[in-house]
Amino acid sequence: MSKKIALPPTTEEAHNKLIYNSIIPKHIVRSNSFPFKTKPDKTNPYFGRIHKDLKESDNMQLSINEILGKVTEGYCIKVGAFQMQGYTPDEKSELREIYREDYNEYEIRAAAIEKKKQLELISTDLLVLDIDDRTGATDPKAVFEYSGALATYFSFSHGKTSVFHTKQNAYRLIYKLDNPITDENLLKHVQNALKTDLYDRFPQLLPVDGVKTGNNGIDTLGTGFFFGTDKKDYSINEQCKAIHVEPFAAEYAAEQELRKYTRAASTSTPLSTNDKEVLEMAEHLGDISGQLDFKEWTTVAIGLLNSAQAGVIEEETALEALSIIDGNAQNEAFYMKYKRPLGGNGSTATIGTFIKLATSSGFKRKFIDRYAAIESAEPEIPTDTIKQKEKHIPAKVIADVLNSSERKILLVSDTNSGKTYSTITACKTYLKDNPDAFVYYAAPTRALGGQVASKYDLGRSLQDDKQAHSFVNRAIYNGTRFIAGTFDKASKVLKSLPQAYKLVVVVDEAHKEVTDYNLRFKAIKNLFSIAESERVIKFLALTGTPQEIDLSNYDKRVIIERENKPDLASELLFIEYKKETLYTNAVTRIIAKEVNNGSKVLVFVNNKDEIETIRKALKKVNVKSVAVTADKRKSKTYSSLLTTEKIPEDIQVVLATNAIADGVNIENQKDYVCVIAPARNKAPFFNISLIKQASNRFRNTYKKLIIPIFIKQDLEEERLITRPNNLNGRYEWLLMDAKHTKNVIEERFRDRLDLYKPSVAEAIAGLFNTFMTKGFNFKAAYKEAEKQRLGIEYDVALVEQLKRIHKRLLTVDKRAKRYQASQDQETYYKNFPYAFKQAIMDITAIQQVNHVSMADYIKDEAEDDRTALLEELDRLEAQAALEAKEKREKVAEILTESLFDKLQMEYYSEGKINENTEFWEATKKALHKDHSSALKSIIGFLNYEQTIKELTRIQKRAQINELRNHLKYYADLKDFIKSEAAGKKNLTHTIIARLEQVFDSQTMTAGGRDELLAEVTAEFKGAKAKKTVADTFKYFFMQSDPKSKRINGNVVKVYKYELLSLKGMVSHHKFTESEIKEMYSKLHYNLKIKE
Repeated sequence: MSKKIALPPTTEEAHNKLIYNSIIPKHIVRSNSFPFKTKPDKTNPYFGRIHKDLKESDNMQLSINEILGKVTEGYCIKVGAFQMQGYTPDEKSELREIYREDYNEYEIRAAAIEKKKQLELISTDLLVLDIDDRTGATDPKAVFEYSGALATYFSFSHGKTSVFHTKQNAYRLIYKLDNPITDENLLKHVQNALKTDLYDRFPQLLPVDGVKTGNNGIDTLGTGFFFGTDKKDYSINEQCKAIHVEPFAAEYAAEQELRKYTRAASTSTPLSTNDKEVLEMAEHLGDISGQLDFKEWTTVAIGLLNSAQAGVIEEETALEALSIIDGNAQNEAFYMKYKRPLGGNGSTATIGTFIKLATSSGFKRKFIDRYAAIESAEPEIPTDTIKQKEKHIPAKVIADVLNSSERKILLVSDTNSGKTYSTITACKTYLKDNPDAFVYYAAPTRALGGQVASKYDLGRSLQDDKQAHSFVNRAIYNGTRFIAGTFDKASKVLKSLPQAYKLVVVVDEAHKEVTDYNLRFKAIKNLFSIAESERVIKFLALTGTPQEIDLSNYDKRVIIERENKPDLASELLFIEYKKETLYTNAVTRIIAKEVNNGSKVLVFVNNKDEIETIRKALKKVNVKSVAVTADKRKSKTYSSLLTTEKIPEDIQVVLATNAIADGVNIENQKDYVCVIAPARNKAPFFNISLIKQASNRFRNTYKKLIIPIFIKQDLEEERLITRPNNLNGRYEWLLMDAKHTKNVIEERFRDRLDLYKPSVAEAIAGLFNTFMTKGFNFKAAYKEAEKQRLGIEYDVALVEQLKRIHKRLLTVDKRAKRYQASQDQETYYKNFPYAFKQAIMDITAIQQVNHVSMADYIKDEAEDDRTALLEELDRLEAQAALEAKEKREKVAEILTESLFDKLQMEYYSEGKINENTEFWEATKKALHKDHSSALKSIIGFLNYEQTIKELTRIQKRAQINELRNHLKYYADLKDFIKSEAAGKKNLTHTIIARLEQVFDSQTMTAGGRDELLAEVTAEFKGAKAKKTVADTFKYFFMQSDPKSKRINGNVVKVYKYELLSLKGMVSHHKFTESEIKEMYSKLHYNLKIKE
């Protein structure tokens, strides 16, 4: 690059032209006071002074030539006008108090606060991008010319050898803005847009996968400073056009508007309440209605009526609720004034606003209301019900289905009814009668696809995308025209099939389209989308558990039922235990007893660690067991189950995760037993369809289906219900909510789709999948669309693709909503054990059902076996405790900074840690279980050092969410204090004051605490007030770490209890005040985003 310095104009006209073109004007910047001759690193003594120096320097006005002059002398530059952050209200209050008592102390404290203050942006008309082309694959001049930047210069690193063993290109681009930017977030938005544009044009600048340090990339810098250089050359683009800020500002404003709507919409999950609870909340708010200001009242009114329009609640319910809150002060016409058109520019408040206001003011929701089940019938589609006497389906029945006029058919028949055999036999006959047909059998897993291919002489199963063409040609050549493979290969087969042939697709275990959607959504979406292809003449889906399938996707349903069908098992036995920690003990002893009674046992425990513990304990009493999990599918036992469909003779117990819950059949004797052991935390297994599949693994009637189930002592009354969850009802409401969201977004962006950002919509559940627009260059496509509008030659393919995306952009992903409804159903059954039991009874239809306590079940247990099992379980528990202790102590070695950074990046991009990845599974296994749980709770608002410090502090499960809860409830407490100061006092304020007076930081035992709480509770009348006392203490008071104290000759643990405060959190969690404040801000920002 050559040095280009603009010369002064020689005429007034030229001078004015230069001013107009913004070449001469000054730009506000800051500079440090000393130049660097080489790039400084953290070992340089002056490195730490850069920020301090920039904070203390003044804003100055320099031309672009003067800026680049200082840069090439080695000075650090911060573009824009800045000022120091002011005092916060809390800091002002604190300094005011200190000033009254001690002026010297005031000066010291003020200086300490000011030292921590940072510069904040006033405005800037320049922005900078830092380019690191470590591979040297692009021409800096070409990048500069394309970018439209005002100026560029090479940085210290330019020309040095990179980790790729090439000379790197390292330089910075300085852009000029046509209007100053005053919002730092808008500045970052513009920088990211320019960065994306450069990546699209020069993909060689993208980071290289697998390289951790010294990688390619473009850094946006934000409002940070940039280093000078030892290179003397720089370039100025004298013809530069300033970046037009207005379109970016409009785009940014649109994104913020959509985010605001998204946050509001996400609190309006329809089934998070029901009409009864809405009216109960209204009664509660009516009691404190004098505390609602006009803005709160207006927001509640608009929110309820918005949700009524969306169909979330009835309009009659919304109006009744408003009347209750208002003390029946107005007529209906008055309340209807708050009804706003959906999708307009009015308030985006929803019923979520109403719920939050009720709960934050003391309303306690019940489990039943949070998991309300709406009754709904399944969609009506043409249905044939076929009765059969035979145990297995005759092939002729399937042949008739294949020859029917409907294309998309769902065939429902019980597990072990011979669906697979009969379907394959019928398909072979169909191929003989239809020489232009080709059959692809799609299985959910490679193992099942391989089993079908081997068992029914279909050759090898299709395992590789690259083999699709050769497999299809071979099947045509040898005349079979029939291959088997997995879900994801179906579209490849269709593409490889010669035009002369039509495809018949058979989908086994079709319910997997919903239950496995989170694991392989792209494969499932592609498989079911080809059903719409004209070349697919028949799409036949097979299932034994249709509960989760959306029937509206099919033309017809065929149900095949067996007459006089024998029971699945002779007995369904529920064994109840009262302590959740006894899970492993209970399951192990149940297995041992059934083996001693002469049975072979198939056990489903959805946790590999628990399986290993149980297996070791059984070995102690000479019970031979084997594990079958996802990572042991190549084991001898698993192979035997697939090929012979028998448990090996020398094996007494098979311990399995849900790896064989469906698709694997086992020949059995009458005395076989199946145990399905769900546990809420240790081994979740609450999917009713999967339980039905697991219970049907035996081909013949077996002795017993046993379900060990934890039901705690004194279960809350509302959790005693037996009503099963209605999945279709939940799905319909979720779908309606997604459609409402879609309609609002379409309304707002109908005339400005070029401002619409797909990445924002992806945050709204159920609106199209990420892969649909991944890598699509919207900016280039809109440019081509504009050319088309002006009648100029344009890229036809790109514009057509843009039109297709626009058409599908806000298509609601019904399958994702179905999956969500399924997940919600599992949550429901986790919390309602009696409803769970009823659902199992309904789905298994076993006639003889018994319920017994664990104590009664094992009362005749052999003493020697009991002793041996308990000793071994105790030993294993002690060993696990020792391993857990080591994991606690080595948390910093296990959770490295790079590992933490990767997890935190995923959290920030997805809003959570994806627990379905192998990466997280490995991390979770390596960490102590309390640490992995706590990590999910704190990763969004702590940095690495703080995370390690907090994890090291956590020594018991009660501490896992302690920091998060303290910060969360501190905000609620501050709201109460503010409302009290404003004269809005209610029962909770009185209780807080009384509890604070009674406890007053005195030391006491847990028993002493309970006695004091009982005394305070007795002072208030009514069940609601008494519950408020318990909740107020639970949420707003902190318990100190225990200390040992001798009382009456006994050493006991004592605690202190105090009202939540900033000072208390600093002392308890051992962080500084500024750290706690920063955590508080980050956490509540994240919570708002999720709202």
